[in-house]
Amino acid sequence: MAEELEGFVRWGVSVPKCPNKDPSCEQRLCGFAGMLGLPVVPAASLDESALSLFLGAQSADFQNAAVCVLDFQQKGIPMLATDGFLNGCGLSRNLEMRGNAEMSFAGTTVESGKSIVKTSWGLLLHTPTNLWDLLKMGAEELALLRHTLMDVLGVELEAPAGVALHLFRNADVSEGRVVVENFRNEPVPVVLHFKDWETSGLLLSLPEMDSCMAEIHSGENREGKKQKITLTLQPHALGMILLKSKFQ
Repeated sequence: MAEELEGFVRWGVSVPKCPNKDPSCEQRLCGFAGMLGLPVVPAASLDESALSLFLGAQSADFQNAAVCVLDFQQKGIPMLATDGFLNGCGLSRNLEMRGNAEMSFAGTTVESGKSIVKTSWGLLLHTPTNLWDLLKMGAEELALLRHTLMDVLGVELEAPAGVALHLFRNADVSEGRVVVENFRNEPVPVVLHFKDWETSGLLLSLPEMDSCMAEIHSGENREGKKQKITLTLQPHALGMILLKSKFQ
């Protein structure tokens, strides 16, 4: 697997984390975000070039974090913020933050039994006391989460919680790798859609070559022509898919 990833870098949803800062109740949240199917990329800064953002409590410790969020919003960067991020920035859910900048958080009451609420600026995540409860997230919430943060990536994932997605690409973005990992104790069906990439199929499967089975389709979805690959992953197995850019 390491040989196949040589020369490739991770890309996806940026998760900025200020080093050596207390994550409070959000410790290991980045790992749980990954198990919700987000292709997370830990970052050491609030990067305005990020394609999309997952902002937790450790993101709030960056200088001018609250002002940066307004800038991200104005630029249309898809983002999710947790309760811990809002509290750390001095933001209320309802209206204002400290200083001269303002952002409206009106209508952000979390529905009973739900973790996520859609707002005018993105998604608000109510972080449960036990982060394992995030893996109880149902199909509707998972679809909202992934659609909001991953549409800009040109990749769609259909899979239950407990399935992780890792995206890699080379320097000139001509070739990529996708790793899908099943943390569940039962086999799972996984469907991936690619907008700007084409795939010739499975590169490898671990721990055994038959731990992951793949089937490739081409067709139309709500945004036009995309290639689709359907996987069946055995418990605690992973599969790696080869991608080629359509623009090369």
